[in-house]
Amino acid sequence: MNILFAHPPSQAYRTSIYMPLAMGQLIAFAEQAGHTVVCADLHNHGMAPEAIQGFLKKEHFDVCLMSGFASQVKGMRETIASIRQTRRELPVVLGGLGVSYLPETALNYTGADAIATGEGEPMLLPLLDAIAERAAFNEVPSLTFRQRDGALIQTPLAPVIEDLDALPLMAYHHFDMDLMVENDFFTDDKRSMVSWSLRGCAYSCDFCTNSVEKNPGFLNAWPGGRVETKMPGRVRARSGWRVAEEWTLLKERYGIENIFLADLEFMASRKHVEDVCRAVAPLDMSWWVMARPEVATEEKLTWMKRSGCHYVNYGIESISPEICRNIHRSSDLPRITAGIRAARTVGMTAQVNFIVGLPGETVESVRDSVEFCRDNDLIYLPTILQPFPGTMIFERYRQRINLDTLYDDIADRWDMSWRIAYNFSNMSDRQLLWVRKRAMSLNVIHIWVTKQRALAWLLSWSVTLGLILFEGALRRYRVGVRHLVRLVLGRANRAAQTRSAPPDAAS
Repeated sequence: MNILFAHPPSQAYRTSIYMPLAMGQLIAFAEQAGHTVVCADLHNHGMAPEAIQGFLKKEHFDVCLMSGFASQVKGMRETIASIRQTRRELPVVLGGLGVSYLPETALNYTGADAIATGEGEPMLLPLLDAIAERAAFNEVPSLTFRQRDGALIQTPLAPVIEDLDALPLMAYHHFDMDLMVENDFFTDDKRSMVSWSLRGCAYSCDFCTNSVEKNPGFLNAWPGGRVETKMPGRVRARSGWRVAEEWTLLKERYGIENIFLADLEFMASRKHVEDVCRAVAPLDMSWWVMARPEVATEEKLTWMKRSGCHYVNYGIESISPEICRNIHRSSDLPRITAGIRAARTVGMTAQVNFIVGLPGETVESVRDSVEFCRDNDLIYLPTILQPFPGTMIFERYRQRINLDTLYDDIADRWDMSWRIAYNFSNMSDRQLLWVRKRAMSLNVIHIWVTKQRALAWLLSWSVTLGLILFEGALRRYRVGVRHLVRLVLGRANRAAQTRSAPPDAAS
């Protein structure tokens, strides 16, 4: 079959360029099965939804598959509307985190023919067979669609793929790699790309989609249910040799020097860390990961450092025990601090993620997080909580969310850096935004001016005012902001290493 994969535009994040890993993996799976694929990467090339018509006029396609985040669902709807103008009969199937947890809402909103609700690979080939045979979708697993009489059908979820090594390597050749490599955050001007070694996560924080995948009450609503050992949230790993094979491809074919390993929790398993590090060490590539500091040990970090890992981004979210209990997140400060120090001990740069606006958030809890960052020479740049579909926070506060306007709201109002769509904290919207900007200003200035308190106070107010007055410009010029963050991060890391060094080394 001839398949058109479409990566829809995102109005909320027009300037954010990223590699759609799930789509690239599914393209490779389709090509391995002998199908022909064309990829319309509308988002990364800044193309309007109407641009899809150009692809349809060039050649005949049997199906259009589209996936993306919640911020791209409005773009999906507009792209489908353009498809219907040119090829009304073309089947369109959607997937991705943006639609899979609200399939009925997504069907009604986008006008798609079906929504994929599980892992893409087990669903894809049965779907293509059904389309080729002009058969109904009733025997296709992990799919939600409407029959001709309007009845909503949800087929049972297929078991997840156990042997990830059997999957083909990512179809990087369908994307503009030169465009992609310019987007990585911490590259030191190296050609960078994203890769993966795990699917799933061992944890279930309420702000993450993994929390719904591990919630029995929610899962019981699905036809056929989900067996606990087969849930997508369970961690499955690629072997180190398979990860190294993909990195070798990236290095030799595309000149990639730096990898962002986009696993939800790379360091959860010591065995996996050691396996991957042994395999990629001979490649002489730099790489970085996101992780939880509670599971970071000096042994794991030493393996990572020796194999080229130079940076770890720890997810802390909040240091308030009450807030952490609200979101089912660990608040073990001694272990968190130990994980940060361990990274710096082995010579790696460590930085942290916080979320502001979590249930129970107060001025005092934000202040405590800022103080923690000051004490540990960390940058406090929190994202604003957004209750994305597929998270337990979304399910918990669902009665406050208008599903009829959800995807329009996400596209027009939701922004994890600058806007509040729904406020679950103990502060007003205005107070929450003010506290965030003030906290960021105090923290950044503290990194630059540590001894002259009067000067630090004056400069912090200047930065706060700048954040307020030039908010729109900062959103527009994200690349410049990234370089500024990288500069501040470097200073923070040098300060931390100086403080932790023995007296003779510091002198």
